[in-house]
Amino acid sequence: MKVLHINVSAIRDRFYLTLFSSLKKKGVIQTIYTPYRRCEYNESEFSWVSESYEKQQIEIILSPIKTLFDRALYNRKIRKYARHLIQNVEIESFDLIHAHSLYSNGGVAYETYKRFNIPYIVAVRSTDIEYMNIFPYLNEYACEILFHASKVIYISPDLKQQAFDRLFKTKRNVSDISSYEIKSNVIPNGVDEYWLDNVYKNKVGSSRLPIKMIQVSRLEKRKNVDVTVDSVYILQQKGINTHLTIVGDGTQRDYIKKLVRKRNLEDNVTMTGFISDKQRLLELYRTSDIFIMPSKGETFGISYIEAMTQGLPVVGLKGTGVSGYFSHNEVGIFVKESDPQLVAEAILTINQLYEGMSNNCLMKSAVFKWDAIIDKYLIIYNDINNSKR
Repeated sequence: MKVLHINVSAIRDRFYLTLFSSLKKKGVIQTIYTPYRRCEYNESEFSWVSESYEKQQIEIILSPIKTLFDRALYNRKIRKYARHLIQNVEIESFDLIHAHSLYSNGGVAYETYKRFNIPYIVAVRSTDIEYMNIFPYLNEYACEILFHASKVIYISPDLKQQAFDRLFKTKRNVSDISSYEIKSNVIPNGVDEYWLDNVYKNKVGSSRLPIKMIQVSRLEKRKNVDVTVDSVYILQQKGINTHLTIVGDGTQRDYIKKLVRKRNLEDNVTMTGFISDKQRLLELYRTSDIFIMPSKGETFGISYIEAMTQGLPVVGLKGTGVSGYFSHNEVGIFVKESDPQLVAEAILTINQLYEGMSNNCLMKSAVFKWDAIIDKYLIIYNDINNSKR
């Protein structure tokens, strides 16, 4: 089987390589098409992509046609991407198109489908939910993309419900809703097998001080690293000794450094920068107690699962990321909004319930094995391919 992936995030979101390489091991021939904007990524990110995909012998087409105006001029963007794709890829040689988001990727898959009748599946991500709110006039087109897709993949139960509420709850007829339900699948991202092969079961009991926390994420606005820093400040003001390790880099690096100085938290916050070495990251997880990422618009957040394999309860934002996979207070606490006070309270609650939550994290993280997830994709791929015959 030959699959064309349309994925504007393949450079930044490295877990996709694990997905593609796992599919390759199952005999799926793949090409990844990735539009990007010049100056959007640094040299090290490009080096990683070219070297990693070449090593896996997976073809990736990097197309520098994305511009700052694409977000506002959506229809023109989709036509541009589709036109460039058709000019550079032999579309009719593929059995299936896998679009890895609804708007930016799904629109291209839909336009290609209309011309070549190549079936496609489409994933719905948190950025798509943001699009539904910011650009409601595009929602009818989004419904068309979903209606003509062979299957729709949601990374979490929360995203499925949010998409339904915005697109179908009051506007579509019963047959549309029934079709939507039949073709909808909830499939999580998987965690790299390295983490499941190195599960850590030796976390000590609860109520330890200082409370050692870690956030692993890009330093950008939606990750709410400043909220995490302010929660540390609140706890310190209450006389509760804490330490936060921030792993990652991004556009808010200088802002976060200034915030740490402003709050006089230089002794309580360590910023490591981006870490690619899994062994070093493993050691940081193991010397931490709680993982925090109150990120807004998080599609999945694989870092949550990495931390859970090391027995770390998590603090996240309710309705985003992995929150829909777990019951209340099962593996941590998902707060209702990104508020430093709520995060600080969640940290204290976890510290009191630590042992039970830590054990739950170890058990629940095993669900996110790539092998089981890949099998689900293969069933979908094969069902669609067989239905063409």
